[in-house]
Amino acid sequence: MTFQKRTYLQAGCLAFLIAGFAGFQLLSQPDAVLADSSGDSKAELKPIESDPHEFMEYVFQPNYKKLKAALASEPTDGKGWYDVKSGALILSEGGNLLLMRTPDEKADEWNSHAVHVRDLAAEVYHAAHDKNYDKAVSSYKEMLKSCNDCHNKVGHGEPNLKP
Repeated sequence: MTFQKRTYLQAGCLAFLIAGFAGFQLLSQPDAVLADSSGDSKAELKPIESDPHEFMEYVFQPNYKKLKAALASEPTDGKGWYDVKSGALILSEGGNLLLMRTPDEKADEWNSHAVHVRDLAAEVYHAAHDKNYDKAVSSYKEMLKSCNDCHNKVGHGEPNLKP
């Protein structure tokens, strides 16, 4: 290979590496704005189901039941801990989703319970990650107390969740 061809090849490789690095830097910017499906760069959170009863029935109820079954006894294998972590993480993120559905009445109570449920479910998730069954169960029971308290103060008292 001649000196000139080798120089062009090296320059091309260097340009490729610089372009790749610059592209990676651009994509990894934490405050980069992503466009939604309409091309609008100011995408916003939008509830799909605004009725809190419907939302709870289809998001919270199945995961509450899954978590209740998974914590009925201490998990003995990876699948058991997986079920605890999965149910707890979905309920924890569900607490964030509740904040998108703040009712006009009793908004402060609603939001307080949503944050409390989120944080307690996160404790269950982290306890399951550490395979700490006692901590997972105690946080789970505290989470259910907060759920029931919200049902009684903000809702109509139903359902009354049992560990």
